[in-house]
Amino acid sequence: MEEFENNLAITSGIGLKNLTKAAKKRAMLGEIRLSDDIKRKLGEANGLYIARDYGAAIDILQEIIKENPNAHPAWNTLGLVHEELGNQEKSLQLRMVAAHMCNDTSLWKELGQKSIENEAIKQAIYCFSKALLIEPTDVDALWDRSFLYKQIGRNNDAINGFSKILEIMPHHFKVINELAQLYRAEGKTKEAIQMYLDAIEYHKDDVEDDESDNEDNENEFSDKLGFSEINMLSELYLILNDYRSALDAIKNGLRRVQHRQNETWWLEHVDDDDEYMEDDEARTDFPVELRVRMGVCRVYLNQVQLGTRHFQYLLQYPATLYPDLHQDVAYAYYDNRHYNLALGVFQRIIDVSNEIEVDLLIRTADCYHEIGDLETAVIFYVNVLDEQPDNLDVMMSLATVYEEQGKEEEALQLVDFVMQKSRESRKLKKLEGKDDNGDTLATEGRLDQAKSARKAKSKKASIFVEENNQTKAEYYRLRQAEKLRQNEEQCYTVQSLFEKLSLLDEKISKDLVDADRSLIREYMKSAQDLWEDFSNTSAFYPNLRKKKFEGFYALRKGKKNKKNDESDAGLNLAAHQMASRLRTRVKTEEEEVDLNSMDLNEEERNILEQEKDEKKIAAASQFRDIPFSRWLEVFLKYGYMLAIIKRTEEAYELMKKLYEANVFFHNVQMKTSIKLALIGIGLVTNNTFVTQEGVRWLCNYYQFRNDPYRIYSAVMSSGKETNCFASSSQMKYIARTIRLMDAMVANTRKESGENNGSQANEDEIRELNEAILAMDVDPTTTNEQDYRRYYHVPEQLRHPYNTEMAVRKPKHANPVILSIFAQIMAATKNHITATLFFMRSYALAPTDRLITLSLGISLLQAAMQRKTDDRHLQVMQGMMFVLEYVKLTGYCQESEYNLARAFHLIGLTHLAVPHYEKALCLPSKNKVNTQSEKPISEVYSWPVPEIEEDEEEEDETDLSREAAYNLHMIYILSGSMSLAQILLMKYCSI
Repeated sequence: MEEFENNLAITSGIGLKNLTKAAKKRAMLGEIRLSDDIKRKLGEANGLYIARDYGAAIDILQEIIKENPNAHPAWNTLGLVHEELGNQEKSLQLRMVAAHMCNDTSLWKELGQKSIENEAIKQAIYCFSKALLIEPTDVDALWDRSFLYKQIGRNNDAINGFSKILEIMPHHFKVINELAQLYRAEGKTKEAIQMYLDAIEYHKDDVEDDESDNEDNENEFSDKLGFSEINMLSELYLILNDYRSALDAIKNGLRRVQHRQNETWWLEHVDDDDEYMEDDEARTDFPVELRVRMGVCRVYLNQVQLGTRHFQYLLQYPATLYPDLHQDVAYAYYDNRHYNLALGVFQRIIDVSNEIEVDLLIRTADCYHEIGDLETAVIFYVNVLDEQPDNLDVMMSLATVYEEQGKEEEALQLVDFVMQKSRESRKLKKLEGKDDNGDTLATEGRLDQAKSARKAKSKKASIFVEENNQTKAEYYRLRQAEKLRQNEEQCYTVQSLFEKLSLLDEKISKDLVDADRSLIREYMKSAQDLWEDFSNTSAFYPNLRKKKFEGFYALRKGKKNKKNDESDAGLNLAAHQMASRLRTRVKTEEEEVDLNSMDLNEEERNILEQEKDEKKIAAASQFRDIPFSRWLEVFLKYGYMLAIIKRTEEAYELMKKLYEANVFFHNVQMKTSIKLALIGIGLVTNNTFVTQEGVRWLCNYYQFRNDPYRIYSAVMSSGKETNCFASSSQMKYIARTIRLMDAMVANTRKESGENNGSQANEDEIRELNEAILAMDVDPTTTNEQDYRRYYHVPEQLRHPYNTEMAVRKPKHANPVILSIFAQIMAATKNHITATLFFMRSYALAPTDRLITLSLGISLLQAAMQRKTDDRHLQVMQGMMFVLEYVKLTGYCQESEYNLARAFHLIGLTHLAVPHYEKALCLPSKNKVNTQSEKPISEVYSWPVPEIEEDEEEEDETDLSREAAYNLHMIYILSGSMSLAQILLMKYCSI
């Protein structure tokens, strides 16, 4: 319109004096090339346009264009006429033709605005770009174009545009507001914060009065720190979970806005907000959003009372007026475990809302659960399940409440349903991974979008195809930016969860079984969120388990392209990977490769940039800035908690998937910790299968070592029935281990030249092996060499596996493994075979007290059976080993008790009694250094002095009760009832 008025002034002479030199010059550029006749007709058409005689004006203008197509005023006026007639699209097209014939910045800017009104975004960007070619420092054009770039997702171009504005107008707050949003989307929160801090420092000396404040309030583009800037800066700090800095940003910002930045005496009041709690309206008059945010920061800083004072300013309004702020308050209380306070705010929202978010109902139910109102919690959980029947988390929460109410059957039904759904979900995920239905649906969705875009294009007044066809470069860039943003968000969320768990660790005792159940539930919720994040990271679960963790952006190798037309892309990728390796080898000086100086297309550039990122994180030892050791610690504790609340299957699946993660699988210490935790979970839940899997892994991985088999013996017999330890599966497993051990020992000795390997010896060993299998062996021989057996095994293991699995070629048989098998045989009443393997163990470890005692008892047990060749010889041999055990142990309560028990077993009670009495007189193992031996007369003294009763404490090493009980049995059989009664009352009564 401005150009039309200028042209009208030139052609008619009306208002010519009022034109500026620049406007007159722009108008005369077109007039110089026009003849007098064209000028006359153009003036006539302008007059008809003013007189609203549009038909006649169109005829004249079209005639002018036919005579002189380069007469741009005619094109522009014709567009204005069509605009008055309502032909917006045609008007815009005609005026675009005129704009290309002249260098008029204002016309291009006007057409840019018109294009925006007609939803022709690309055309608008084109118009503003044309205007900037004429005047590169035009702030309005830069702003509008950058804003459009932001609107269509071209964040890098938008950032460049707004940055150019900052070069013209340094540290302008309104520009920084837009840049902060873009940086936030690109995952550059810290850079956005730094821009605000630099701007505040830049404007710290600005002096503004009330009049300028009023003018700035009317001007939306004012360069002034305001409430919106304070709100944005504090929000950025909250994204980083930096609540102290967010609070300081609000307080310092408000002081500047209220012109109180020179008041330094408030700096001493760090832990109070009294300056904003007074009746002075100049201090308390600021948006309630900032007031609530200050309260939220105080709550997260564990200053709940101070935060509640801030919230009172909000709670005086109904929840319908500020529903989002009420929800922020409730969530802040909830996250910091102030459930009563959170419940009050949740209830305010529920009472006045017609539609309630499901998440809000779930949190309200959780609050009722935590404060102990289980009936109300059930009501809320059931209402949520009515809306979301497949919400498994809510089902587990409801099952927990049912369990606390004593409704085990209802809880069990829910838990079974949850486990069934979980199994179905895992199966479904596996099936989905085998087909490409997802890709097909995504392709169809993109086609539908393209069709709708083409249809909409016909309705837009644009000379461009406004369809959003992304190039590969844009796609890669947007995807990478989105990944960075999501990764930054998740990183800060994870760090806050770990901080929360650290605080809970301080409150939860080391004994998880007796810990507060509310703290355990809170810990499990946070740990579950962390587990979902960790387990859904595909970099930890490659197709090949042996592939080590190489960073989170490593290119996926081994995935072949299924389509022929993608073969070139795969070849291109392989070529660039090879080129990268070769550049690394050839380059002698470490210098940064300038990608801009290389002749690359956008896809190739993206590949090289991605490889550059890979090198930075290839040796990553942490995830989300948290060490893997800390992740493992949390998950192991989470697994124990699942076991404590009887969610055995979930705990088992957790440990199983944790072990499969490559960051733990290739770390011997970590995966050993996982298997030890699996053993603990099996013991807590009394699940033999889980315990057995964990302990067998230890025995297989640390093969032929002592400690794993000691753990095996301890956990497989701990608190379980005999048939669990002595089952056929356990016997076969240990037997296979012994076979392999003997084979490797024989092979090792053969390699070292210790064994000549004659055929006679092999036949003898083979016959002995057959006799062992038949359980019919003469146990009289104790020479370990006679029990070696020969098996064909590989001559040597490959070095990598030998190192990774910690396998060592044994030179001697392991007596611990032999003793375990002997104990299993003894538990199954097969004392002859038990004696055989105890003899082998004794031959290897003749000074081991336990093996010596076990061998003696096994011989005595065999002598007590009916089928025995020479009972007296076996009794003599058994007592010989028992006395050898006493010699190795020395004079103490343990040796005296076991000797008495051996005499008691074979019926020599008159020899057992004095040793039982000595066991009652001698101190226990724990008190051997603090107590001395008592006289035998005190064994039968009655009543017991009160001082002695008070000093009694639980001692696991004390055998007095066992000795007294066995001795009392002897007295009962001999008829000494009074002595038996004294022993029971003194030692066996509580």
